[in-house]
Amino acid sequence: MNKRLTVKQIKFVNELVREDGSITPTEAARRAGYSVDRARTTASELLNVQRNPEVVRYFDELTNTTILMEEVGELARIVSRKYGEQSYKEGEKDLDMADEIADVMWVLICIANQ
Repeated sequence: MNKRLTVKQIKFVNELVREDGSITPTEAARRAGYSVDRARTTASELLNVQRNPEVVRYFDELTNTTILMEEVGELARIVSRKYGEQSYKEGEKDLDMADEIADVMWVLICIANQ
């Protein structure tokens, strides 16, 4: 049985796509109108293919490929700054490699489930 997406779910997906990966799923959940206190949990639940397959499948293949490239680029930037010769720019020291790896993984899961 296919469930229809709610207005908030559509807003959540559109926020992630519209921002080209420049915001976290948590921020997208906040912008979509989900509770600030539960935004991180809600984002995780929305991107869980077992719980919300209709949300994950809402992304089309091209969009997911584009988002994947963006997320891999963000991860590469952190790696090059942390282990390579590039220096951190202002505001980049608080970037978290684990968050970027998680973002890459969820996009790969979205692609695998299409």
